[in-house]
Amino acid sequence: MTATPVAEWAAELSIRADFAETRRASRWLRVTGEARGVPEECITRLDHCMEEALANVIAHGGPGARAADIAIGLEVRCDAGLSAAVLNISDAGIAFDPTRAPAPARPGSLAEARPGGLGIQVMRSYADRIGYTRVAERNRLAIMVTW
Repeated sequence: MTATPVAEWAAELSIRADFAETRRASRWLRVTGEARGVPEECITRLDHCMEEALANVIAHGGPGARAADIAIGLEVRCDAGLSAAVLNISDAGIAFDPTRAPAPARPGSLAEARPGGLGIQVMRSYADRIGYTRVAERNRLAIMVTW
């Protein structure tokens, strides 16, 4: 992509920092993405990323994350035949840039493997691009998939 794509369509949702709300966010993402023509495979990829991001905010974001709503937005962009969906997630939790987090060490054996700790790797494997900024005491995560 040589130029920044222009946002053609956007939608937003606000949820509480609560695991029960992640199901509502997933339904919203699916309905909103389908309405704009985002391919099923791309919606699924974004949903996996969103689930991981929301789980991290809820589990590790601290009191600030639990005290304020999480804002979720979906933008669909088109530029010269390439389309992209950008999922934006904004929360008031502890500052954390997942784009700078190191990859977890691989266990030497199955006995050494521990559950968890792979959420950021999951996001990196499903997203075509991930961006992060901290603005006005809020984390802003942008997850892009293209088709």
